[in-house]
Order: sequence, then structure tokens, then C-alpha cells
Amino acid sequence: MMYVRYLCQSLVIDGPSVGLPLPTSELVGAKAVRDEIWQFIMQEEVSMIGVWGVGGLGKTTIIMHIHNDLLKESRFDKVIWVTVSKDFNVTKLKDDIASQLDSKENLVREKEEVRRAAILSEMMKKTGKHVLILDDVWDILSLEEVGIPKPSSSNGCKLVLTTRSRQVYKLMGCRDIPVTLLLEEVLLLFLNKVGPNITQRKAIMPTLRLVVNECACFPLTIVVVAGTLKGEDDPHI
Repeated sequence: MMYVRYLCQSLVIDGPSVGLPLPTSELVGAKAVRDEIWQFIMQEEVSMIGVWGVGGLGKTTIIMHIHNDLLKESRFDKVIWVTVSKDFNVTKLKDDIASQLDSKENLVREKEEVRRAAILSEMMKKTGKHVLILDDVWDILSLEEVGIPKPSSSNGCKLVLTTRSRQVYKLMGCRDIPVTLLLEEVLLLFLNKVGPNITQRKAIMPTLRLVVNECACFPLTIVVVAGTLKGEDDPHI
């Protein structure tokens, strides 16, 4: 333990560097969900947020926009984005977080995982108030095992994760925000993607609504179907 304390005391952490904007696509629809996530991040009472829903609903896109908006907020010293994915392991997750702190070299010298967690925890504490975004979480994470200090109202830090699993956000103690899109929001997305050749033909609007219903309000499916119709001028469609 003395060795870990020595390493932690010798850490060199650069001054606050909030982060770089992520490339994003246009956010059509999901405004209510986006606003709810933002509201909880700004509340002191909520420190851990789980954004959940089946694949293809646009969870990652929504959170990317949240990430970029947070970069403009002066209340946080750092905004950290890490993609976890299905095949994650704790060692890689530690390295990925440390890389976002520009301090990975302080971690790679240590091989023992418990010590690495202690070092990473100290890194994150020295970062100050931060928002840690973990995208695409498939399994329950032990914050202690990874080395993530538990966010709280006292330290002002936030954890936001996206997941397809209710069990993940429930067992990790997150405030849950389900991602759902209203039919009108999805129809707007479809019309934006399909182009004027289709949208100017008012007679087929009832059919387009049926198509949107069949796509079950999944944005990715909507974009694919709209792409197949874009520019189509067959009057029998």
C-alpha cells in the first residue's frame, strides 16, 4: 500500500482540459430524452444516470450531443468519453480512461490490477469535477474494481452510461432514462432523410406513416429505409 501511495503522490496531472468535441450526426427527434438527460446531469441530487433502450434507438448519438454540449459548460473540469462495448475487460477500461486523462503513462508502469485501480482512482480525483460517459455498457461494472471514484453530490462528479440492459443500470444504482421516440419525431426523421421527391407527394403520406410504424420507431431502420427511397421518382410508389 505504501508503494501505491508513493505512485499516487508522484502523479503528474496536466491542468484542466475539458475535452474535444465528438463528430456527430444531426439529432432529429429525441429532444425530450436529451433534455431529461441534461436536466439530471445538472441536478446535484442525481450523480449516476443510465440511458437505456434496445439497439438502434440512437442512444450513442444523443449522448454524443450531450458530451459536446457539456464541453461548453464551465461547471465541469473534464468530460471523459469511453466506449466500453460487449467484449470489454477491466484492464482495457482502466487504460482507456487513463488515456482520456492524458495520464496513461502513469498507469502502464503498474501491472497489478488492484494497484492500477488505486492509481486510476487518484488520477480521477485530481482531475476535479468531471463527467464520465461510458457508452455501450453490456455488463455490470464494479466502480471500485475499475478505479472510478463513486460520483456524489459532495464531489460534484457524474457518471452517465448507455446500455441495452435494464439489469445493468438497476444494479449499478443509476437513475434510469429510457430512450423512446414519438411517432411524429420518427416521421420527421424519415421525411428529412427521404428527400423532396417523396415528401412533395401528399397522397402517399398515409403510406409513409405505415412504413414508419413498421420500422418500430428505430432510427437506424428509418434511415436505411428512407435511403432506399431517396430520389425515387416512380409515381407508383
